[in-house]
Amino acid sequence: MNCTPCPQPPQAESEVLTTRGTAAEWRVLSRAITAAFADNASVSPHHPCADCLRQCQWQRLARELRGQGRWEEGCYTRTPILEGDGFVAMLMCWSPGVSSPVHAHSDAETKVKSNCFMLVIDGQLRETVYEPRSIIGSDAVAADEGESRVHDSGAYTYINDSMGLHKVANASTTHRAVSLHVYAPGWKSVQLYDEARRPERVDAGGASIDVDEWGDF
Repeated sequence: MNCTPCPQPPQAESEVLTTRGTAAEWRVLSRAITAAFADNASVSPHHPCADCLRQCQWQRLARELRGQGRWEEGCYTRTPILEGDGFVAMLMCWSPGVSSPVHAHSDAETKVKSNCFMLVIDGQLRETVYEPRSIIGSDAVAADEGESRVHDSGAYTYINDSMGLHKVANASTTHRAVSLHVYAPGWKSVQLYDEARRPERVDAGGASIDVDEWGDF
């Protein structure tokens, strides 16, 4: 399948012109992110990194980072582009229609909990979040309990394990998508989860229990 970059809507020239040297958007953003983690090691949804991503000129950023990522048909890829004390930034390239598996944001080996700051810079991504109550056993989630939303270019979002698990997919089957992710701290691998049906509740005789919103008792 031939893939073409997702077209961007027309913007005023002053908004999308790229810059060079020390004023380049990525250089400005990378300095801001590095300073944010140097000044504040306590990571939360309100960490200064969030404002760095929300306030950046994402159109310029998309143009400056074009060509820095890696594309593989039918896959999504991660390319580290900045690493500092307590964080790593990755450029993620999403081929049309691809999706990540449901995953956590704690290192699978060390169990150190991480945080995911995400900015969409090209195309659209669909994020499906599963709250902790949707986890079944140790390695599955109830497939029908996920809440999905589409993030357009320029949209920002955040998640950590206390909020739940998620999967991310390219919302388009014809256009590519690109996102910038900051993980704090970085990780080597994370736990993946299967999407399954929640086991049916049965009584002592094996009959299904029909639980309505008022409960049975």
